[in-house]
Amino acid sequence: MEAVKNGRTALDYGILGLYAFCALEIEFLLILFIEPYAFSSVNDPTLYCCLHWGLSALLQAGAAAVLWIVGKRRYAFDIFSCHTRPQRRFLLIALGLCLLGIGYNYLSCGEWMLAYKLRVLTPVEFVFQYLVYLTKAALMLFLIAFGQKAGEIKKHGSRAPWGGFLAGALWGLFQLLTVQDLLTGILSCVVCVVYGVVYLLVNKNVRYAYPLLVLMIGL
Repeated sequence: MEAVKNGRTALDYGILGLYAFCALEIEFLLILFIEPYAFSSVNDPTLYCCLHWGLSALLQAGAAAVLWIVGKRRYAFDIFSCHTRPQRRFLLIALGLCLLGIGYNYLSCGEWMLAYKLRVLTPVEFVFQYLVYLTKAALMLFLIAFGQKAGEIKKHGSRAPWGGFLAGALWGLFQLLTVQDLLTGILSCVVCVVYGVVYLLVNKNVRYAYPLLVLMIGL
């Protein structure tokens, strides 16, 4: 019914989710196509890292702002519109699921990721690295929110974690193609579904979902 009211279909929101995924890969695109030319004269590793992460965070934040404006004005969908507080038991479950996201990061780094980053990065590099994690969490939230909207329209209000499924399919496939490791691809898919479940557990309230995503991505 909602799709009829605003003239938008599940495919429209799915495409917005795809845009959010493309914005998530800005950092990867910079490494491949921009930085070898733009930063070729930068020899200091710290400066190079800060320029890379700073530009990535700036572009990703801009992409998130554009997605919010387009979603709100052209698609009548504002992810900030939900103010319903989650029930305490569901919030506790969501916090418990955060451990799965943190565990995925542990497997990727071989230790607690925050400790790893503090050990291998300078203080300035650490700040810029976590700016990227903040913007990545925002874009992942948009990807999940648009995917969830698309799934609910297509399946007439079904509360399955459609946003997590979409994020898992896209992110898992990307990890599989770039890292070329089947286990990494599967785990990436699973953890994205967990992100989608957390989004539903907190009633799609961004004020809760975003900090939890930051924890899962950055810890």
